[in-house]
Amino acid sequence: MPNVAAGTDEERYTVVELPSPKARIVAVSLVVDATATAHASNYTDLALQNGATVIASHSTATGGDGTLTAGTAVPLSIVAGTDVVADGDVLSLTKTDSGTGVAAQSTVTVLFEEQPLP
Repeated sequence: MPNVAAGTDEERYTVVELPSPKARIVAVSLVVDATATAHASNYTDLALQNGATVIASHSTATGGDGTLTAGTAVPLSIVAGTDVVADGDVLSLTKTDSGTGVAAQSTVTVLFEEQPLP
């Protein structure tokens, strides 16, 4: 996701192109270019989604997932039951701010495992 100013919500899309009809997401990691410190009221939620379904997310809210440190890959927990994607699915990374939020420029890496045909 390119640099998105604090207080600005954003959504970026990519179409999944798989060598097989479906795959399972086995890992998701997030790296930010600038540290995003945890805060009780001015925080950002980042989510990898397949349509409206959240696959994995991170919140910089106090009591949430916490601070994101620049240049450090953070593994995200995959929500149970959301890990299978099909060729042509559209994944998006969404940024939603509370209060003034935080500026965010991030890279998301998704690792897929091919699924056998039924």
